[in-house]
Amino acid sequence: MPEIPEKLKWYTPLKRSTRNMNVPVPWRVSADEMTRCVEIRRAPYFSLFYVVLGLCVGAIFGGAGYYGYTHEHDEKFRMALAAFMIGVPLAIFIFLQLLGAFIVFIDSCEWGHIRFRYDPANGELFFGQEKITYRPENYTKIIFSCVRGVDKEDSSKEWGLVEVTQLFVLILDKNNKWQRHTLSDDIAYWHTSESGSRQFVKLVEQLQQLLTFDTFVRDYSRDECYEQQNRSTG
Repeated sequence: MPEIPEKLKWYTPLKRSTRNMNVPVPWRVSADEMTRCVEIRRAPYFSLFYVVLGLCVGAIFGGAGYYGYTHEHDEKFRMALAAFMIGVPLAIFIFLQLLGAFIVFIDSCEWGHIRFRYDPANGELFFGQEKITYRPENYTKIIFSCVRGVDKEDSSKEWGLVEVTQLFVLILDKNNKWQRHTLSDDIAYWHTSESGSRQFVKLVEQLQQLLTFDTFVRDYSRDECYEQQNRSTG
């Protein structure tokens, strides 16, 4: 078996619209109870995170309006505060729901509705963005990978460096060559340094009873990323 080219295991900066947004990842790992297919697909347009956030922020503004309403004696101003109490929290709630839906929509336009699917019935691996399907006879080894790193170009930006998590799959194809297929590129919370992001852990847990594969997890330091990216462009 040929060794994996080191470059295929590096964190590779991708220019994505939603990459640097500090929001919940706009995709989900799911498993169908009937078919047992494991998928990475677009997240729901309206998630619990934005519902809770909208309610919390709305409650703050609503509470401020209520305080002013109970302590103000001018009737016209009280009516204005009553409208503020109702209108502003509602507007904030609706805005956050639409913002969350917009982020998911933009992400799905770039990555597709389904990023990855494994069908245990026929052993096929499907990569939605590239529209590539591997059948069992097309691959001999699979490595699900999770790495975290930084883009050296971010060092010149005002907000500084952002650690980004990439999920990808390394496949040894029928021609005995390693292929890399990227599954995600997000600011994702890590479970532990050894296991990778929470989403990666869930993906591995869903697949480990259905498929034989290895895993690769690496949290690259800033200096390592800079060196790798200089070598890539040099």
